[in-house]
Amino acid sequence: MKTVRTVTDLVVEYNIGVPALEEWYRQHAKASPELQVVRAAILREKGDRLNAARAYKDAAGKLSDDFEKSSLVMRKALIEFAHSAGWNEAVSIIDSNPALASTVTSRFKLYLRTSDHHVAERRNQAGSELMAFAADQVESNGEVSVAEDRESVLESLLRYPEEHDLPSEPFVGRVRAAMKNLSTVWTGRQSDIERRVMIELRGRRDPNEVTKLAMGVAEEDPFGGLRILEKAIYSNLLEEAQSETLKKTQRALFTSHSGNIPIKERRTLKGLSLKPLIIVDTNILIEALKDDLLRELSVDNLGSLDWTVERAFYWMLRRRSEEGRVALHVPPAAEGEFMHRARNSQSVLKLFSDMYIEKSVWDDRIDDEFLVKRAKSVLATFDNWSKGVEGGIL
Repeated sequence: MKTVRTVTDLVVEYNIGVPALEEWYRQHAKASPELQVVRAAILREKGDRLNAARAYKDAAGKLSDDFEKSSLVMRKALIEFAHSAGWNEAVSIIDSNPALASTVTSRFKLYLRTSDHHVAERRNQAGSELMAFAADQVESNGEVSVAEDRESVLESLLRYPEEHDLPSEPFVGRVRAAMKNLSTVWTGRQSDIERRVMIELRGRRDPNEVTKLAMGVAEEDPFGGLRILEKAIYSNLLEEAQSETLKKTQRALFTSHSGNIPIKERRTLKGLSLKPLIIVDTNILIEALKDDLLRELSVDNLGSLDWTVERAFYWMLRRRSEEGRVALHVPPAAEGEFMHRARNSQSVLKLFSDMYIEKSVWDDRIDDEFLVKRAKSVLATFDNWSKGVEGGIL
């Protein structure tokens, strides 16, 4: 049996097809996930990568109690779907498994989604998501050079399939189209309007004229209109009263279009004094849950007296959220992983491996129903942002 496990591990790691091992599992463990893993490796070697992907997917589903191994096998399924143009099935896996999605790189998810959009003839959506990804990667102060930075990100995406031994099309074709669109848009209408704004600021300095230009842009591109106002406000070419007038205009424009302005774009809008939005990951939720349970277990309800960096950090986040200084959000992927790790009292008990917990006290006070209630309470504390509703968020 030890030999079988060793060979199976080699199959998982190196994708080696071993027909004799498949036959052994058919006879002795027909319902096991290992049979599907071995079968997938054999199908892969035969060139039947679509069915190999489905076999890996089936195996991952049967390994749901082992998150690490399930994620590894499911990632293999995604790779095989990519090689067999099974884009829609790959995207469905990511959308239906938020915990798994957190283990997949953002570039791979973008690669799968872009290819799926192309095949489904959602070309505009493919381009929009590529541009949004490029904007998210840019570390910029909002100057014109942001276009060049986005172009650099898109250029790096051209190399992504080759670097990871993935099919280049249709992904590379969509990236090239996005790059062409970026160049056309930026060097055309946008730059022309910005030149007119600068001429106005250096000439009559009429805030009303600047507002007209910004509003004209905002009809098609709300964020572009806000950016024009932002540049005018901080150009040092206006008097204080004129700048204040434009700030009020910018605030009104933002309020009316906040639902259409991605969170990642808002960081350049300094004039709005927006509340920061902090994305909370699984580790913070786990630490908060552990702290909450320790207070439940302790005699004095004070919990642990150890003041760690992790504990100080999430306490600070919670306090600033309660004070209204920041908004907190738990992404679906982090929520899924957190609820998976907090699925029952025994799995959570393992999180306390670095400290002594009296087993009898734990079993007496912490049951599955109580645990789910506390886990949901932690989520509510660290997820107080409603997407698309609260406008004043950075």
